[in-house]
Amino acid sequence: MVIAILRIAAIVPEYPAIPHCKYELMKMSILDNPFNTEYFAWLDVGLFRDLTDYPFYYSILGINHFFLRNFSINLLEDFKDSEVGYTEVYELQRNVDACDVIEQNIVWVCGAYFVEHSKVLLKWIGEYMNGVEMMIRKHDCTGTDQQVINWLFSNKKKLNITTNIQTYTNAGGRIRVWSVKHYGPKSAWLQETRKSTLSLSFKKWLRFGFRSDFKPNLRF
Repeated sequence: MVIAILRIAAIVPEYPAIPHCKYELMKMSILDNPFNTEYFAWLDVGLFRDLTDYPFYYSILGINHFFLRNFSINLLEDFKDSEVGYTEVYELQRNVDACDVIEQNIVWVCGAYFVEHSKVLLKWIGEYMNGVEMMIRKHDCTGTDQQVINWLFSNKKKLNITTNIQTYTNAGGRIRVWSVKHYGPKSAWLQETRKSTLSLSFKKWLRFGFRSDFKPNLRF
């Protein structure tokens, strides 16, 4: 699956264009601000693609729909208003060439979720969009938002990137948070969580990860 996506991103121009559009959409949402909020977050709906594999999914969904109807994203105590919050996937590689980032699929953070105050996000969106245009103009290449972000921050001083990113990992180290595998009681893993980017809840039922021993980077 990862190899297939990497190949598509490298040869199909429309594919990397899609994640770039979400930053334009975020800008529009911030400027319109229909809910009169100070903070904005992007959350890929694809994170929930595997929820239906959980055997009690439809029962929980029914309970949530008829009785709870609650889904929330909350800032955590260690959240910094001055830095955009992303989930870290791998360590940042420094001084990486733009085309090498694309060809080798070098990523630092997961683009599926990010959150910050509207003023900081507007500045970051501007730097990101300028970075995409610079990559195309000077290096004749572009990739997904994750690849672009790695390139921008691996050459942060040279490219004059002033935005800072606050990264989050699970308690045990490296993670790959691109999909939600199954539901589970929060009590089974809440004590293991040390650091996280946001709070998501269908009341007591939500679990993130790929393995049964996975320590989630998300918490209630």
